[in-house]
Amino acid sequence: MIITFSGTHGAGKTTTARAVAERLGYEYYSVGAIMRDIAAERNVTIKEFAEHLAREPELDREVDLRTKALSGKTHLVVDARMGWFFLPNSLKVFVTAPLSVRAARAFADPRKADGFESEYNAASQLEARQEQISQNLVKLYGVDPYQESHFDLVIDTSEKSVDEVVDLIVAALN
Repeated sequence: MIITFSGTHGAGKTTTARAVAERLGYEYYSVGAIMRDIAAERNVTIKEFAEHLAREPELDREVDLRTKALSGKTHLVVDARMGWFFLPNSLKVFVTAPLSVRAARAFADPRKADGFESEYNAASQLEARQEQISQNLVKLYGVDPYQESHFDLVIDTSEKSVDEVVDLIVAALN
């Protein structure tokens, strides 16, 4: 079984994916970590890297090909915006929360605080980044990665603990 995770920025996709992998004893694969590494190698922020993706679609394709190559694995949790698309036989999970909740989380998260002067600023940047990613992926693959109908399970994480969200996902496997 492969479980793919996608969602809106700041909704808890990575936290939840890691927790599910740990609970089930599955391997964890993160496209976000790869993208942050590439951004660091290029000495740019993740926001700047997202802007590079708009101009250099081959960067997206390179990451996506690595994701698609995971299709033969089992017992795997994949934290990847387009994982559901490249691994269609997976349990496809989408996590989301209202923008105000996501902005507060992102502003408080030291990994994402780069450039966030306030929660309002975080909200603005999260929206802009999501729109840019959506446009890029519609252009590349003809699908909107934030369209909830692509997913088997959609969870609003705003009023749930990580354990509660993990419980819902594990229950969906049975």
